[in-house]
Amino acid sequence: MDLKEVIESVENELKILKLGDLNKECDILNDKIMKRTVTRGNIFVYGAGRSGFVGKSFAMRLVQLGFKAYMVGESATPPMKKDDLFIVISGSGKTQIVKDIIEISNRNLVKIVMISAEKVDDEKIYMNIIIGGKSKTSEDKKILPLGSHFEINALIFLDSLIFKLIKAYNLEERVEKITQMYREDRIPVI
Repeated sequence: MDLKEVIESVENELKILKLGDLNKECDILNDKIMKRTVTRGNIFVYGAGRSGFVGKSFAMRLVQLGFKAYMVGESATPPMKKDDLFIVISGSGKTQIVKDIIEISNRNLVKIVMISAEKVDDEKIYMNIIIGGKSKTSEDKKILPLGSHFEINALIFLDSLIFKLIKAYNLEERVEKITQMYREDRIPVI
C-alpha cells in the first residue's frame, strides 16, 4: 500500500463532514456555546487518548476566543453545574469511562453533546453529532489503525465549528487580538 491509497482513504472518510445535517448541527452547537456567555456557564470537553488530544485542541480554541472552557480530568477543572455544556468526543461513545462521566454529568443537569463515529443511544445525551470515521471498535476494514479516521474527522469538524463560530458571531476581533499577542511573544507557548 502506498501513501496515495492512505490519503484517498482519509479523503473518503472526510466526505461525511460535507453533509447538510452536520452543518445544521454545527450551527445548533455554536448557539449552545454562545449561550454559555450569556448564562455565565462553563464548557467542558472530554475525550480519552487521541480523542483527548483533539478535545484539548478544541478547548484551547474556545479559551482563545474568550469562553470559559475546561478539559475534564485536568487538575484545574472546576465542578460542573446546572446548564453547563459538556462536549464528549468518543468514537464509539460506549466505553465505560464515557458512560460513567455522562452519568455524573447528567446528575448535575449538564447539557451533554456527544461527538461520535456512530449513533449513541443514551437518553442522557442532549445532542449526538455523528461525524463518521471508523472508531477503534469498528468492524469495518480500515487502512489507518485504531480510530485514526474518527480522530481526523473530529479535529477537522471541531476546527470548522470554531471557524463558523468566529464568522457567525463576529469574533474576528478576538482572533486578531490573540494573533497579535502571539506575534509579540506575550503568550507563553510550552
